[in-house]
Amino acid sequence: MMLTISMAKCISATKNGSFKTSDLKLANPLTYDDMVFLSEYLRRTPLTDLELSLYVTEENLRGLIELSKVISKNNQLTRLKFAIEGSEIHLRSRDNLIFSVMNYFSNRQVRAMYHLIYDALVNMVKGKPLLSQLVVDLEPIETPASTSQSYRFAKNLQKSPLLHTLDLNFAVEKNANLPILDKTNPNTTLVDLRLRGMSFGKDVLHSLKQTHGLRILMLDDMLFEASDISLLDHILKSNTCLMLLTMTNTNIGQIASPQLINSLKHCSKLAYLDLSRNNLSRLNIDELCTYLAHNPENLLELDLTHNAYMADDAHKLAQALTHTKQIEKLIIDYNYIENEGVQSIIELLKSNRQITSISMSHNCRYGLSNDTINALCSFLKDPECQLEELNFVQKTTIDQFKMLGDAIMANSSLVTVNLNFHTDTIFGIIYKIQIQEHIDGLEPLIDRFFKQIKTTDPEPLLEAQSPVKEHIPLKEDLFSVQKTDKKNEPIENELYSPQLN
Repeated sequence: MMLTISMAKCISATKNGSFKTSDLKLANPLTYDDMVFLSEYLRRTPLTDLELSLYVTEENLRGLIELSKVISKNNQLTRLKFAIEGSEIHLRSRDNLIFSVMNYFSNRQVRAMYHLIYDALVNMVKGKPLLSQLVVDLEPIETPASTSQSYRFAKNLQKSPLLHTLDLNFAVEKNANLPILDKTNPNTTLVDLRLRGMSFGKDVLHSLKQTHGLRILMLDDMLFEASDISLLDHILKSNTCLMLLTMTNTNIGQIASPQLINSLKHCSKLAYLDLSRNNLSRLNIDELCTYLAHNPENLLELDLTHNAYMADDAHKLAQALTHTKQIEKLIIDYNYIENEGVQSIIELLKSNRQITSISMSHNCRYGLSNDTINALCSFLKDPECQLEELNFVQKTTIDQFKMLGDAIMANSSLVTVNLNFHTDTIFGIIYKIQIQEHIDGLEPLIDRFFKQIKTTDPEPLLEAQSPVKEHIPLKEDLFSVQKTDKKNEPIENELYSPQLN
């Protein structure tokens, strides 16, 4: 047998009914024999918490099915995590006509191998009445789950009524049915729901209509239709305790969705709102500003990264956030707000002292104007400046960077700073060190160097002594006498020095 694990390693990775493959601390992927050995160990070990993170190879894939069958027989699991960290199996490109035929048959084998992974997932979640937390991350898998696999997986989940955390990250085929929750009975146990990569899954939103206790809802990398907006509106209205809402990498920017933004007002406890990468633009900025102008009482953070907002949109956003009392962090990176929009955000920071963290980077395609730099520098030098975190990576000249650096070193509130430090120049590197020393509250390195020179006691210099002359006695001398210089020789030496007859 080709084993890289042992009984001792498996026992050390088992603690209080919990087993994690990451605690095996392996340098290489598990082999087929490892999978067989692990299956037998898990079959004999009572577990309630299992975390299985694997690097898939053609060899160990054969043992994954056996392992999944063992996991399916454990009906005491309360927490299960299944993640693919990487894979040596990949689809080949068919762009090259010469190799397209060979790649076609190779890709068929790859799809068949990926099919086994989804079958293993379906087996793992079978018969889990006590399951309360499920995390599935199959992002490296390059093919989606089939329609039948998606449906069987969802039906198995319906038999786990105690689920309060559900995190799914894998692709499904177009028009695949994915009723992850029972549509007939209200669900009040599910608190944390995160769905990623399920762009074509049907029945997902329909089943979420029954949720009433969600506090975290994440929908990432999904394509919605116009008919889905009313379903999302119903979900937000039903889950009034929602605290974190993330809708990223979607197409809601292309859909007329005022109803969706307006439904946010029903989530009175919403503290974190992430609408990044949705291609939001002036088509839907008014609805968002209307929501923000009503002063959401618990909203702390707003993320609008990677959208298509312009300078006018930034001005409207700044006006809407002026009187928002609770917001502390605003992220508006990678928008086309240019100098006028950046200046509007700076004015917002002056008027709303609750905002302690601002991130506006890569907003000016043609570089910042000196007026914008001066406005930001004057705000940073203000003794009442409240900023603790500043992310401002923009196209700047060396002179503009120096102005920003001087303003930051005159500021006493900043804790974190990220700029375009011009590290391709010696000046930029030195100035970055000085800025970081100021942020960290350290004494400047140059001042410390000179202070050390001044406080170090110099070593005393040795006094110069007169050279000593030696007298080489002659053969006829009766006594060998060594004489020194008369200037340094005491007078009494002359009186008592031996005399020759």
